[in-house]
Amino acid sequence: MAKLDDTGFTPDTAGDKFSELESSFLAEFPAQGDEFLDTSPNSYTGREIKVLSEFLVSGDNLAADFLDILDPSQATGVFVDYHLRLQATRRKSAAFSSISALLAGEPGTPVGDKLVRYLPNDSLWRTPQLDANGDPLLILANGFVETTLKATASGSINAVESGTSSWLIVDRTVGWDTVESTARASLGAPIESDFAGRTRLASPATSSLGGACTKPAIVKALNEIPGVTFADINNNRTLAPVNGVPAKSIEAIVEGGDPQVIANTILATYQGTAGYFGLTSQLASITITRPDGSSFVVSEETSWTIPEQIPIIVQYTIVYDEPTNAPADGGVAIALQVGGDYINNAGRGVDVLPNTSASAVEAALPPASEPTVTALIAIKGSVLAGAQIPISIRQRSVTNTQAQAAEVTGTQPESFNFVVTWVLGLSINNGAPVTVTFSPTDFETISQARALEVAEAIGR
Repeated sequence: MAKLDDTGFTPDTAGDKFSELESSFLAEFPAQGDEFLDTSPNSYTGREIKVLSEFLVSGDNLAADFLDILDPSQATGVFVDYHLRLQATRRKSAAFSSISALLAGEPGTPVGDKLVRYLPNDSLWRTPQLDANGDPLLILANGFVETTLKATASGSINAVESGTSSWLIVDRTVGWDTVESTARASLGAPIESDFAGRTRLASPATSSLGGACTKPAIVKALNEIPGVTFADINNNRTLAPVNGVPAKSIEAIVEGGDPQVIANTILATYQGTAGYFGLTSQLASITITRPDGSSFVVSEETSWTIPEQIPIIVQYTIVYDEPTNAPADGGVAIALQVGGDYINNAGRGVDVLPNTSASAVEAALPPASEPTVTALIAIKGSVLAGAQIPISIRQRSVTNTQAQAAEVTGTQPESFNFVVTWVLGLSINNGAPVTVTFSPTDFETISQARALEVAEAIGR
């Protein structure tokens, strides 16, 4: 008899069913004298038992198929949806590709809700009916209008070229001349397949991470990657963009580490619970092992962000009320160490404050010297100032505490009208002045001196 136990469902074969039914018939109709029930294969009753056996076996097989598709690793169709609902999620809906475009023509020409064709792959795209202000989409007074085209079919439909030759206006409108894409398309996606849905169902059960899909688990996994010096995530679970992260998406912020390992770790730990967002993208590939020991490979394009390093320069001015108690080097070493630590350890998205930097250095100097420290800061290449430097959530401040080559930046462009009698006095680190005398032999034409010639003369 068919049975269902901890090992699964075991259906009967047709022979098993025949034997079971035959025993039941013979028990119900026992032999009486010379009369007995004929159940031989060619008898009426034997053929009847055979038909019944086949029907019962088909029912068992249907039950076995039903139980199989209730297994998350084998579910299909509505049963994938059922299991996803049990995990408080649903099948990912189809998304449409979009691309930024420039439409050109006569001012005032209506171009909303029109079809255009991308020639390289013959795909159709539609202009929006309204502009960003909610007004009908028209060619503007300058002869152009910027808009976003949307593919008419869902899925990963690509458009990568920029130029009028790649596009054809299908819905011809008098006064509308050309379409030009201005960026690579943002790819859509088809409705989530059964395979992708099963992948999401199987991942949590096979993850080696405690509390997989949670922010601590993801951050922990990223920080454990060899070479990673910093990792965090911006987890946007809302229905609206937050800090530039799209709705229902996660942005990993990672410094250091191998890009392929980072991509694979993101795919393994996100487990399809949210969209990917970031300024860096790479194809990830991981192997999912089912509870029964079988496995399959999942590949997906993932994204994350490498924080931009903002180079900071600082100028400290230290005044001692009791100079005799000041450090021998005037506090240079302390300023370099403490000031550098403040900037380099401020972290992602933390503004750099000159007063905070100065206070840190002042607190580290010998108190008996009664120091007063002020600071001017700037992004390298900019003018020093007393204002704070804003650092976004995708940036972090850095500075170099090692000795750097001196630089002098002027506002007057070359060439320079030098005079033979001119001299330049230099004092380095409060040392004795060094005099540089400019000679006509230092320049091709001394009255039209070039910056490189001046620098070489000083170097000599």
